[in-house]
Amino acid sequence: MRVMGIKDHSHRHPLTHIVTLFDAIFTTQAAIACFSLKYTYQIIRKMTNLSDRIKSCFSRSQEERKMFISGSRMSSDKVIQRLSEFSKSSARERLHVMRFHKAWRHQNCPVMKWYSQQKKSSTQFQVIEHRRDINGPFYHEFLLLKLIDGAICRVERAGEGSQADAIRYIGCKSNDTIQWFSEEDCGDARIDSEIISEVNFGRKFDILDVLGICYSIQRTKGCSAYTLQRYNCYFLCLTILALLARQVAYWETILTTNDWDSHIKTVLDRLSNLPPEETTNYAALRLSAAVGTDNPQPAEAILKALRQHTTVVSGFYSRYSHAMSLTLWETSLDSALYSTVADIAVPAVATLFEDEVYSAIRLKDITLDEVLIGIVAMMHIVQAWSKTLTNKMAEYYDHAMQQYEAQNHGQEIELPKTRRREAIDRIMCPIFFLRYIISPHSVFQEDNGALFTNMLDKLRMSAFKMALLKKKRFLYSPVLLDMFRKPEQFGKRLGKGLEHELIVATIVEAVYNNGSKDISDLRLLLGACLKESDLDSTLSSFLAPSLSHSIRDIVKSQMPLIDFRSSQQSKDNMVNRTVGVTEFHAEYIKNRIDAHARRVAHYQLASGPLVYQDISKAMEDVWKFLQESVYGITIDTNLGVNLSTSYYPSDPIRVVSRTDEGAAEVWFTTQPLDEEYIANIAEIQLTTESKDQGWVDSASNSGHSRFDLAILATPDSKQPRVHNGLPLTWTSHCNPLAGKEYRRLRGKSFHHEDPICKNLAPGNCIGVCVVAFERAWVNDAVDAQLNVRFSRPRAGIREEMTE
Repeated sequence: MRVMGIKDHSHRHPLTHIVTLFDAIFTTQAAIACFSLKYTYQIIRKMTNLSDRIKSCFSRSQEERKMFISGSRMSSDKVIQRLSEFSKSSARERLHVMRFHKAWRHQNCPVMKWYSQQKKSSTQFQVIEHRRDINGPFYHEFLLLKLIDGAICRVERAGEGSQADAIRYIGCKSNDTIQWFSEEDCGDARIDSEIISEVNFGRKFDILDVLGICYSIQRTKGCSAYTLQRYNCYFLCLTILALLARQVAYWETILTTNDWDSHIKTVLDRLSNLPPEETTNYAALRLSAAVGTDNPQPAEAILKALRQHTTVVSGFYSRYSHAMSLTLWETSLDSALYSTVADIAVPAVATLFEDEVYSAIRLKDITLDEVLIGIVAMMHIVQAWSKTLTNKMAEYYDHAMQQYEAQNHGQEIELPKTRRREAIDRIMCPIFFLRYIISPHSVFQEDNGALFTNMLDKLRMSAFKMALLKKKRFLYSPVLLDMFRKPEQFGKRLGKGLEHELIVATIVEAVYNNGSKDISDLRLLLGACLKESDLDSTLSSFLAPSLSHSIRDIVKSQMPLIDFRSSQQSKDNMVNRTVGVTEFHAEYIKNRIDAHARRVAHYQLASGPLVYQDISKAMEDVWKFLQESVYGITIDTNLGVNLSTSYYPSDPIRVVSRTDEGAAEVWFTTQPLDEEYIANIAEIQLTTESKDQGWVDSASNSGHSRFDLAILATPDSKQPRVHNGLPLTWTSHCNPLAGKEYRRLRGKSFHHEDPICKNLAPGNCIGVCVVAFERAWVNDAVDAQLNVRFSRPRAGIREEMTE
């Protein structure tokens, strides 16, 4: 039956239906294909556009990188061009390259000769302008020292040499320059530049202070050369500002010898009265409580030993003040204090062993070699300890490895490894790893160099091995290979102090967490595994954090302030602030270091974090050199840090006696001394390079040319003060008879209790008198150094006076 309007296909062949179905499928596929082709084409176009944009960005980035490098070169070329203009000039206004003699303030040093020319007018300043060129993209930076008489000194750094060397680790030759501008010509020093900041230090410095910093930079390994990524004009400017600011803040003298003992007592008393919930944070207290269960005050023996070895008399104050004096950044105070406490931990442990208190006797006993009787019975505790230590050490290694890998990754940007080197490292790393697993002592030597002494010692080292095995990536890490090649760096990276403290903490934890109630189990385990170095580090970790926290509080409460004016968005928007030295370091110096590091990373010249780390470390190295080699920081066992200020003559002198009465002249003097300066003098000593006339009459049997120290009323006085009818002069030393050559001669040491110090009054000066007595005698001197050493350096004493 057929229905109208509806076709009946039932009579068709079955193949017809199949063909129809295939036609539909092919039609659908064709449509899908066209659709896919259309969108594929669009995707390809988008990817092509994206690729073009990436190439464009990369090309633009490469172009910016080239412009940054060439900009640095152009800035250096400008300085070299200015130098050529003054190549034959000896005027004080010339641009002078600071090429220092190896010895600070040597008479033949060309920089000191330039400095002598500047004494015609003031050499002191209190304010520094930090400026930069207005032409980018490098923006060369420099400093202007605003002298108190209105003149200006411009200080800057530029490179000289190949551009390729400037962007490599080795760097190129640096030109550190300084130029004096009169008040009328100050505008020339600011041409084509804009101000970044202005710093008022609140005290006077001398040009010589800046010269001392530049000398220290050139004598510090690494930063003496010019490198675009690190030790460039920015580095010189920021180093000078950071180090001058640090000289304003005398952290090392905030606590004096008079109040040191009472401060230490306060810190130790606080530790002795810790609440129970806080004592668990200290391995030393947990250990004492564990081995001295029948002692009501088990920690008292440790505190008693620390009290004995942290007093001024014990020498701890001198170590503390010396460590503080060599610390530039406030953030480095913790590590400086930890190393200081570690120095006294060794004798403190020795005292602990000699103490008769029950807890101390127990500690002494557990560190002796014991027969391992009963170890098998407590093997479950041993295994628990080994497992705990393994887990702790794995986390410990992992953290250190991440830091080390980040550093190595940064270095690869500047020092990429060849494929051949990478292949060799991949092969050698498992070999070194197996060497460590088989014989760890070949990589990590114990403090006493001894081999394994017993089974638990083997378990201790086994935990270190298993810690590495837990992190499979260690097996194929070239970074670990570098660590094995330099085991001293590996130990430094991991920090031996924390490692030793982990040993103690995990032993106590294993015993108490595994249900052992017998104190002999703990003592047996400790006696077999613990070493004296473990106790030393545990003691250091107990005292150092609390001492650091208390000293930080004192430093912050007495922090000197600096008036600081900086640009925010533009040079027209200057903001005035008064900040502490640590704030100035953090908010200005380190922020600018970080900004430069990020810019270097943006141009793919180096790793940003690595650049930041290297610059900060170099600044601290320069500060240490400045303190020890320029300012003469030394240690006195009883008095702590001594600041040794030296005075030098501006010119040689030759005194000839033409009469029988002889002749004498004042050669050079100190500045007028104030009461604090006089009160803190520890020693005065004169050194000269001199000779007499070179011949003697046969009748002469003693020298007739000598050097005296005299007390003068003012720096301009020609004669010494008179007291009770006698001139206030004291003989330092005489020239050798008939000296043909100049000789370096060291005079007598005058101390605080000697008459020269007792007769000094505020406003007086110490003068060096050159004497030749009897006819025809000569005192010929070409150089000298008057060294004044202080027992308690203060800010007023630190100023280097040169008049």
